[in-house]
Amino acid sequence: MYQINIKNMKKNMFAFLMCLLVQASFGQRISRSYNNRSMSEVLKDLDKATRRYKISFIYNELEDFTVTTSFRNLDLQEALGRVFGFYPMKATIEDSLIFVECTQKEPTKLMGRVIDERHRPVEFANVALLNPRDSSFLTGGVTNASGNFVIPCGMKKVLAKVSCVGYYTLYNMYNVGKVGNVVLTESTMHINGVTVKAKLPSFKMGREGMLIDIQHSDLSKVGDAVDVLRQLPRINVSSTDAISVYGKGTPIIYINNKQVRDSRELQRLKSDAIKNVEIITSPGARYDATVCSVIRIRTVKKQGEGMSGSLNSWVKYNGYLGGTEQLSLNYQSEKLNLFGSLWGYTKWHKEATSLIQHIEGTKNVTVNQYDPLSYRNTMGEVNFGFNYDLNDENSIGASYDLECEPYAKGHVDGQQEIFNEGQPVDIIKQKVLVDDIGGPTHELNAYYVGKVNKLGMDFNGTYLWQKTGRDMLETEEATVLENREIHTASRRHNQLLAGKLVLSYPIAKGQLELGSEVSHTHSSGEYSNAEGIVADASTDMKEDNLAGFLAFSYPLGSFSMDAGLRYEYVSAKYYSFGKYEEEPSRNYSNWFPNLTLSWNKEPWAASLAYTCKTKRPSYSSLRNEVQYDNRYMYEGGDPYLRPTIAHDVSLDVMCNWISFGVEYLYEDNPIIWYVTLYNHQDIAFMRNVNFSSKQTMTAYVIAAPKFDWYQPIWQVFFQKPFFDAEKYGAPRGLSKPALGITWNNQFKLSSTWTSWVTLHANTTSYNAFRRYRSGYYASMRMVKTFLDEALTVNFYADDIFRSQKDQWTMYGDHATLTKDSYNSAREIGVRVVYKFNSGHRKYKGSGAGNAEKSRF
Repeated sequence: MYQINIKNMKKNMFAFLMCLLVQASFGQRISRSYNNRSMSEVLKDLDKATRRYKISFIYNELEDFTVTTSFRNLDLQEALGRVFGFYPMKATIEDSLIFVECTQKEPTKLMGRVIDERHRPVEFANVALLNPRDSSFLTGGVTNASGNFVIPCGMKKVLAKVSCVGYYTLYNMYNVGKVGNVVLTESTMHINGVTVKAKLPSFKMGREGMLIDIQHSDLSKVGDAVDVLRQLPRINVSSTDAISVYGKGTPIIYINNKQVRDSRELQRLKSDAIKNVEIITSPGARYDATVCSVIRIRTVKKQGEGMSGSLNSWVKYNGYLGGTEQLSLNYQSEKLNLFGSLWGYTKWHKEATSLIQHIEGTKNVTVNQYDPLSYRNTMGEVNFGFNYDLNDENSIGASYDLECEPYAKGHVDGQQEIFNEGQPVDIIKQKVLVDDIGGPTHELNAYYVGKVNKLGMDFNGTYLWQKTGRDMLETEEATVLENREIHTASRRHNQLLAGKLVLSYPIAKGQLELGSEVSHTHSSGEYSNAEGIVADASTDMKEDNLAGFLAFSYPLGSFSMDAGLRYEYVSAKYYSFGKYEEEPSRNYSNWFPNLTLSWNKEPWAASLAYTCKTKRPSYSSLRNEVQYDNRYMYEGGDPYLRPTIAHDVSLDVMCNWISFGVEYLYEDNPIIWYVTLYNHQDIAFMRNVNFSSKQTMTAYVIAAPKFDWYQPIWQVFFQKPFFDAEKYGAPRGLSKPALGITWNNQFKLSSTWTSWVTLHANTTSYNAFRRYRSGYYASMRMVKTFLDEALTVNFYADDIFRSQKDQWTMYGDHATLTKDSYNSAREIGVRVVYKFNSGHRKYKGSGAGNAEKSRF
């Protein structure tokens, strides 16, 4: 039989009643929604929501913790659990008092927010704090719904490991405190059996073009942005760092949406600061109608706060020593980013040129000319600016660039052999002194990027002022013919004021963009010849450009569509010696449609695109001056040049690591460099001229497989022009097809050693009136990193076999020119880059009037 213990039963009954009382007190149901509220504010709010208990806490201990959560009909105990989340907190209940405290008693905390590349918060990301000395685990935390984390830590500096499923793990060194946004990059995992691998493709088809990841590849160590572009498909970088896209000509290049004015800006951007590069070969309506290809370089966003920077020293030798020095500084706080850089550059340039002129005028004249040029220039630039985040979706910023060229001089010591009807006439010793005026160039940019509800806004404004010029003294000492001394001087001033506004709004699954761009350009120039051999000139060109565009993109399952329409009105006024010239002044009004249909179903992707573009003559081509080169050759401009209208249809296909494509281009009224006789005299005269039409067919195949230690990119290009050069006076047809092959090789020698070897060869090619000789070249690079990649040493050798030459023949009307030139492309060098507290943040605006800048 059981014996009932009354005393124990009373104790159990008392405990049971207390549990019921506590349960009843917590049983009061609470519904709340918090968004980035401080923990102290949330606890005060919950304290007001309960009558039975008083919530107590130490204000300073919990103020840094933020809460983002929503719940309905929870009791107080459940509500506190939801509010605490993964924070190191506990609640102690004593009678009617609930005491909340942080379990990690440290005087300092590491605080930040984890977001993805689209600025969306990453919830449940693990943030582990490691000892910088031995990477041992110290403490850690997990992000809340807003991506925020607060981790108490007693150390001054920690190595943070941030990881989350579906993202690449990020390691970064931080000073304990507020570190701002931490950006994670999405990753894709492919599971095969029991082996798990995560490999990024070499490139993939993006919305507008080919997208290549740089940040997670060894190209991040190759040197600068020019070195990166050398290794990318469809891009060619010449020995003078001129950049072109195969089949598309010279592209407009952006760094974080700010247009690049020359390749020196790319040299100042280090490869480890680049996130990805997008090559757009069918740009839509939001781009100027003159833009046929675009390269967009996006940089890695800065992590952490405080001061960071880099020192860059570059020594090169191409027969003479030259080099570059650069200091870049960056200060980052939670919302404000300040950046600036100082850059200096000096280089010797040697060019050995042989030029043969055949002139069929009143006499058959042949001129064999040898012009060895030696040229040296020194440049400097200062750049500074800021970005300020008003909130997570709105930011403003401005930047200022000042560039000058204090020294730019060269000289030529050559000679000319003159033949008349095959008989020698004279030998002329030619000496030329060149003194260039480069700058100053001032450029001011400002931007606003943001959102109001669902409406996206992107505004950019640009002001540019530029001065250039050249003074030349040419001496010709003849034996039979008369001696000459020719003094020429040219000056040009360019000004641009432009603004661009783009509005975007989501419609169903698609995106609508509406925008406008306005610009005012003023370009004036003077040219004089003291001896009066060629006429003086004074030109003044004023141009107003008003554009509006509408673009719409919409996904349709595996398909997507991008369509756009751009309208441009251009009013150009031309003045000569201050007098308005009605005939060369023109007003243009054109519509430029574009349409792209894309299909993407792994591993295949395809894109069919049509674009209508225009090519306007540069301001130098519109000048009415005649430039004296020698007594048998002049060059000049034509104020009556008209824009070209180009229709382009292209198909691009990609499957895994293989891509191929074809393109057809029809140009109406093309602008082509042409040689004729000057005023029916025995003088070759070169200038740009409009012709009726020109057609080109191109094709390419690119293969980029990946192996453990070796990654090649094989490229084959085919081009067939359709242009009747004989119709315009050329003695032969110039429409044969051409083939080019590029072989980029990357070797991963170790975790700190990487090398690249590039080989290129091409057959004889034709472009309008020019025939280019076949050629080849080879280059290599080796990169070694030290001090956990804080120090990088880059060794390189370009044009190893001294074979990268400029060799062509231009056939014209009663005149033929043949050039064989080598411009010191063979160069060796070493670059040393040291980074401290590494971070990257650049001006985020896109600039305005970008097409007008390129015409300067």
